[in-house]
Amino acid sequence: RYFVRTCAMNAGFTYPHILKNILRRRVTNIAFLRHPYLLPETPPDVAPPSGPLRLFHASHLDFKVTDAGASRNSSKGNDRFLRAFLRALDDGLDADCVLLDRGPDRQVARAMIEASRHAERFTWLPHLSREDFFAEMARADLVVDQFDVGGFGGIAAEAMALAKPVLVHLEPACLKIAYSEDPPVLNAFTEDEIFAQIMAHRDRAQLAEIGAAAKGWVYRNHHWENCLDTLLFYYALLTGHEAVDYGYRRDGYSQ
Repeated sequence: RYFVRTCAMNAGFTYPHILKNILRRRVTNIAFLRHPYLLPETPPDVAPPSGPLRLFHASHLDFKVTDAGASRNSSKGNDRFLRAFLRALDDGLDADCVLLDRGPDRQVARAMIEASRHAERFTWLPHLSREDFFAEMARADLVVDQFDVGGFGGIAAEAMALAKPVLVHLEPACLKIAYSEDPPVLNAFTEDEIFAQIMAHRDRAQLAEIGAAAKGWVYRNHHWENCLDTLLFYYALLTGHEAVDYGYRRDGYSQ
């Protein structure tokens, strides 16, 4: 707390728990930044999705069962997605889900899936290289992220850059602090909201249209060419080292 209050500047993202701590501790030396990402420029060369809808669950499986610390803000809440997806399958959704075998609650998730009557709809993959990770995203109709954090992370940004729609929880009031336009995602928080978003977006062409809009949004807001300059300004402010020529040394009368 002392460091946060006394350091020259805090760079923050508009996550709900970050805003909570800033407001409770009256932190005034804060700058909210849009994180510059090195987004994938060329989509992987994979066959377009066909057959049943393909969902790629890319986040760690973590819903505070195995690691139940009361102060944790980093769980993913993806047990709500698993229950919602199983409900959707019960209601006739024709879809498969690919999951990464990672996260403290992966065994809990396995047990939940195996106890259902839809275990054959799930495929488990091991840890993937960055190239294989992007290829798996490219094979999907819909990328599933997190439902607790309430803000953007790398998975959502990278999926959007590959023109994939993302099912995720983003807190609307927090988004408005950093963005002038809402991101075109399937925004959901509760199990019922997740279920409703899945059932309302069963058309592959509709999902592709949302993905195309998402790609435009993420490049406008998170590509390094569009937001790195803000980060470099605060870097100059804090270090005295100006990586950018801001023009105030120019003289229009000199040759």
